[in-house]
Amino acid sequence: MYKIVASDNNQYGPISADAMREWFQDGRVDGQTPVQFAGGDWKHLSDYPEFADIFGGTAAAPNLTKSQNRPAHSPSFRPLHRSGAAADAEVPLPDNLLARDYHFTIGEIIGRGWTVLKGNFGASIVVFLILVVFLIPVACLIAFSVLGAVPFLGCIIAPIMLLATITVPGPLLGGQMYFFIKNARGWESAVGDTFSGFKRNFLHLALGHIVPGVFYALMSIGGALIIAFSVRSSFFASGFSSALKKVTAAKDGVAIITATTEMIKGLNTAFGALAWIGLIAGLLAIVIPLAYFFVCWIFTLPLCVDRKMNFWDAMGTSRAVVRKHWWRLFFLLVVLYLVNVVGTIPCGLGLLITVPLTFATLAVAYEEMFGVS
Repeated sequence: MYKIVASDNNQYGPISADAMREWFQDGRVDGQTPVQFAGGDWKHLSDYPEFADIFGGTAAAPNLTKSQNRPAHSPSFRPLHRSGAAADAEVPLPDNLLARDYHFTIGEIIGRGWTVLKGNFGASIVVFLILVVFLIPVACLIAFSVLGAVPFLGCIIAPIMLLATITVPGPLLGGQMYFFIKNARGWESAVGDTFSGFKRNFLHLALGHIVPGVFYALMSIGGALIIAFSVRSSFFASGFSSALKKVTAAKDGVAIITATTEMIKGLNTAFGALAWIGLIAGLLAIVIPLAYFFVCWIFTLPLCVDRKMNFWDAMGTSRAVVRKHWWRLFFLLVVLYLVNVVGTIPCGLGLLITVPLTFATLAVAYEEMFGVS
């Protein structure tokens, strides 16, 4: 693994060789960038034979030792601050965030996410497993077992379990994202970053998860009413209701069979054209706004945990930046969803890779869209 020295004279890393190559292609490092490999001497990037191909055979710069001054590299490098204590501070958003644009392809951003994942693969798997353990309601099952043995504790434990179920996912997911954001930036990260959401803006991370969920539920009401009304109208129009009354009133076996047959015919015609139109319209009324705002608010939690924004501003900022290329983000999420579907095929074991890849890819996309240029 490699470390570099940025123009602010701070160290960044460790990063993998693949990440270094990406930074070179992005113009974030150049041949004069001071680089250290595995705690060895500092040398210019162009002095490392493993990177000779990216310079096309240009002459290497002189070696640097630890005691020598380390020159600054390309000013286009985008580090924000060093790892350690300073990395826990909020990172200001670029002043031109809303005015500027961003460009990336789906294949490129997933490839960069894979590079980030490979750079800290073992810790990424552990971080994902921690997420799984905490989100699976094992604690709820244990609590219900306790309640069965000690019923009078229900009035105490049940509200606590409900509160935890509501408030824990936001900070936990925010901590997951922060771990991968730090990896995407080349900062030093640790498994403990998974829980950073509980000390970095906990309240707004919780609200950043709860409030969008409330909005999603409210958005679904209109479509659900359309579906319910169309299905109910179709049942009455089809004669299903009157046939049901005949079955109830029938006294002998023949009458019951006849009435039941009429009821089944009514049921078969209940989902006629009106019902299908209403069903499709209702589903569209639910899916379209949910999909639009889910994509728009996808970076709410990263903004809360990384920039320590309040949840409402984070939702607005995420939407303002995402909607510049909404369709690109939408298809990126669709591709990541399909990748995770494939990950479920081998007994779900593939999710150990595909879910961390999803987080890493979103972290790279977040850096591309909200990072300092």
